[in-house]
Amino acid sequence: MKSVVRSCSACLRWAASFIAASLTACGGEAWAGPPFFSNDPDPPDLGQWEIILPSTYSRSSGAATSGEWTTFDFNYGYDARTQLSAGLPVSFLREPNQRRQSGFGDVFLEYKRRFGVDPDAGYFGIDPEVAFPTGDSNRGLGAGRTTAAFPLLYQKQGGKWTAYADTRYK
Repeated sequence: MKSVVRSCSACLRWAASFIAASLTACGGEAWAGPPFFSNDPDPPDLGQWEIILPSTYSRSSGAATSGEWTTFDFNYGYDARTQLSAGLPVSFLREPNQRRQSGFGDVFLEYKRRFGVDPDAGYFGIDPEVAFPTGDSNRGLGAGRTTAAFPLLYQKQGGKWTAYADTRYK
């Protein structure tokens, strides 16, 4: 029985690796968390820090690649329902037949606020973000202007499952 379990486990790892490699080769975007593509409304516990180091990768149909090697994303639990955040992305861009550009992207600040306390009943949150033009936009590493996003977040828990929704205006 142990050998069957080991071979199934090896097959699953191989299949997951194959799917990930296929998606990357096909030029699609893949999202994984954290950070989730849809954010959650929960802040860290009171007085606690949360440090997230995500990476992103995108490949366009024209074969340009872009993303972030990582983002230094610092989150602080200001109170039971509030999170204060600051982030500094380390971005990259490679256009076809050009050298890859790498460097710091646009610094961002966020204020996340949760409304509600019962995940089984569901609750909403907001997470407005302002990004400042600190990345070199001439090299494709920043927007070249101050930008803002105004997300509305929702979370509902049901048994072992938790659903997140995130709609935003940029």
